Amino acid sequence: MGKMIVEKIYSFSQKKSFIPIILLAFTILAFAPLIPFLGFYWDAWPYLWQYHVFGPSGYPAFVASDRPYSAFIFQILTYLFGTHAIYYHIFTLVCRWLAGWAFWWILQLVWSKNRTLNIYAAILFILYPGFLEQPIALPYCHHFSHLALFLYSIGAMLAAQRDRKRFWLYTISALIAQLSIFSLEYFASLEFIRPVLLWLILRQEIPSSKDRIKKVLKTWLPYFILLAFFYYWRIFLFSFPTYEPKMLNELSQDFSTGILNLIYQAFKDFFTVTVKAYRNLFNFPKVAEVGFFATYGYWGIMLIACIFTVLILTGLELKKNSAGSEKKALFETLAIGVLSIFLAGAIFWITKLTVRIEFAWDRLTISYMFGIALFITGLLFLILRNKRLRIAGMTLFISLTIGFQFLNAMDFKHDWDSFKDFFWQLTWRIPDLEENTILMTTLFPLKYYSDNSLTSPLNWTYNPESTDDTLSYVFYFSDVRLKVGRLTALEKDLPVDQWYRSFSFTGNTTDTVVIRYDPPGCLQVLDSEYANAGVIPNLTDQEAAQISLSNLDRIITSPAEEKYPPIEIIGEEIERGWCYYFEKADLARQTGDWDKVISLKSTADELGLSPRNPSEWLPFFEAYVQSGDWENAAVLVNASLAVDDKYTPGILITWDRIMEAQDLEPDTEMLNLINSLRE
Repeated sequence: MGKMIVEKIYSFSQKKSFIPIILLAFTILAFAPLIPFLGFYWDAWPYLWQYHVFGPSGYPAFVASDRPYSAFIFQILTYLFGTHAIYYHIFTLVCRWLAGWAFWWILQLVWSKNRTLNIYAAILFILYPGFLEQPIALPYCHHFSHLALFLYSIGAMLAAQRDRKRFWLYTISALIAQLSIFSLEYFASLEFIRPVLLWLILRQEIPSSKDRIKKVLKTWLPYFILLAFFYYWRIFLFSFPTYEPKMLNELSQDFSTGILNLIYQAFKDFFTVTVKAYRNLFNFPKVAEVGFFATYGYWGIMLIACIFTVLILTGLELKKNSAGSEKKALFETLAIGVLSIFLAGAIFWITKLTVRIEFAWDRLTISYMFGIALFITGLLFLILRNKRLRIAGMTLFISLTIGFQFLNAMDFKHDWDSFKDFFWQLTWRIPDLEENTILMTTLFPLKYYSDNSLTSPLNWTYNPESTDDTLSYVFYFSDVRLKVGRLTALEKDLPVDQWYRSFSFTGNTTDTVVIRYDPPGCLQVLDSEYANAGVIPNLTDQEAAQISLSNLDRIITSPAEEKYPPIEIIGEEIERGWCYYFEKADLARQTGDWDKVISLKSTADELGLSPRNPSEWLPFFEAYVQSGDWENAAVLVNASLAVDDKYTPGILITWDRIMEAQDLEPDTEMLNLINSLRE
């Protein structure tokens, strides 16, 4: 049975359709399983907000500050896909597949006798684990579509040298595709691999080095002219709107030190995009750390990947000799891989951007994928000369990579779930918000969102009918804003002017609501009266310092119409668990509606709900005290103390505040309990 399957795979591998189908299968296996459960992350939200306010026609102004010629891709995609996340994820997956297919095409044109190695390299190109941000689909539709265009341009340029009948068709389409560098500069330095590949592809046709150099320069000339024009435009006309050419300045001031720093960064980045990117494959999941579904899903997808890969690779190499590719070709592949890695990094070294295998700096690795796939494949083929060992080693390597991509997507899924939880809890607690309000926090637990990105859904929630470039609300991570100077201090009555691309916000620190979100605990609105540093344990100094800014009057407690997160994007309201009752009770406490707080507590009790964070008992404790229900108040005190005595200060501060403000006569048992807490 197995032998028959392998024979059929070998027969299929000889067909032209084999390459795109197999590459698509690996792409789907690595990136598609969790697509239905993923949403929008990071910069996707500002791009969506722009679409929501102005439609596709607003993108030219939105991207004018850094990539003015990138508007077209977002205009097309948002027109087609709107606010449906799944379509952007599918499109990005397709672009990654097309880029892998174009990469294989290039290798096959240059090393036509190394078909097996070329296929292996294309698979590793698609699966590269150093780029972690595949689920941030909307922004990276731009990057992967342009990676595919860049690789197609190189492939078409090379194909024009092999197919003289279609020379002009290939050349014109290659030059048109090369124009994509004006939209995305990531591959501008890797463009210099073109003459090297031309040199290799012309070696049989033109053995003479002198004649070949002339032919290479003549062929490369139109591409070089276009590239030179790009550099002229980017450096002298458009200049450097976001990142300055720090390395050039450093070289001009102290050339010897600058060149040493450049060499150090080059080799450091080489190590990062190779060794550091792949060592993550060996971080195996544990149920206690990532949960049951992620752990067993990982091993399940690994098993499927292992079976599929071993069948494909065995069928592919069925009639090949055990030595595989010639050593000369392998060393050539390695050399081109290393050269491509260093060329890819040059565009970033000029601005001293250092690649890291962590969000969000891993985005730079997309430029290195060309060289890394060649380098890693060449290295593996050089080490694993025996066919059986090569199949076994590559199967393990590919399966680990696919498993890693599954875990990476699970991380994004968890963040999306937390994002939805956060915004539903926010609207439960804050049904509406006065305009020109700053929502402030620090140590925010969501990994793939910045305060800039959260500003968009915040405005979408509380001002969904916006029709201009003025932001009614802004989300601030106080630690970030103090660091970059947008906040000069955590003091009241300071002006705040915030710009994000074509949008702007004008406000004042007096108009701030401070929150804390620390799952699995519920979102809490912090303030000097109900939830301060004495009441809420374990607050950092930064969290405590910003509480004085919190102004509960900015919360509209009884709006004519309650606001909700954008349901068309994040879906219907999440299940009303404990946090729903806590948020609504905390809101009712703010208005002094003690009967409602007690009613919410009764409903929560009927449903068997209770908090994971005992400080969430305090609104209910206060309601019982305010209502003179000493028995139930004592029950909540004991429930809090049963967890940890660090919640004692919160109980005492709340009690003392109520007793100072109200004329209440607690019973003896309650007084004794409170007094015992003071000892």
